[in-house]
Amino acid sequence: MTPYKYLYIDEVPYYSLTDINDYGKPELYGVDEYYVIDDVYTMVLGSWKEEMLFYSNVRKIHHYDRLSRFKTILKCLFGGVYHDYSRLDFSQVNLDPDHVWISMRKLLKAQHATKYYNSIPILLQWIGYPRRIKITNLNWVLKDFQKISWYFDSRDWGCNYFPNMRFIALKLLIRHEADFEYRVPLLLTKRKLPVLEEVWQEFEVYLNKNDG
Repeated sequence: MTPYKYLYIDEVPYYSLTDINDYGKPELYGVDEYYVIDDVYTMVLGSWKEEMLFYSNVRKIHHYDRLSRFKTILKCLFGGVYHDYSRLDFSQVNLDPDHVWISMRKLLKAQHATKYYNSIPILLQWIGYPRRIKITNLNWVLKDFQKISWYFDSRDWGCNYFPNMRFIALKLLIRHEADFEYRVPLLLTKRKLPVLEEVWQEFEVYLNKNDG
């Protein structure tokens, strides 16, 4: 039930644009089909572009830094800027595709180089490891991230920070059928996984409703 009043006309609820601006869209309260009065804008199951326009007019959302961070994570996963890693010793890395990620991470930790955790795919390329993470079109991943970023900002999740960015990136890559030629763990802190999986399920439902 929405926290503001509405009118029923021909069994369809009509909401005031002022109330929507104050309390959020009816979808947040389980109402999918409705009309908006006090404005020429009428909506039934609005598209993502319509939602994005709506929310950008309601309140300013600073999401550009988030998108930049997401792009950086993708660069790290697919191989981005290289540095000189010659001071590090990777001679003992386990090259088995099922274990290479964890093995590399352990070596980094032993050498006090944990700042390179997010750069493991780059390090694997640097040592000549032939396997990669491959995807046909990253643009769809970026578009979906923008959608869920706006969706996250449009409602109260009980927290002020966006969920684990690397986890979301990997979930989006899986959604778009990326080819992982070696195993990449979604998350190493197992206790956080159930909560993140629950959030991702909501994101995925939203993406499925706003596909295209």
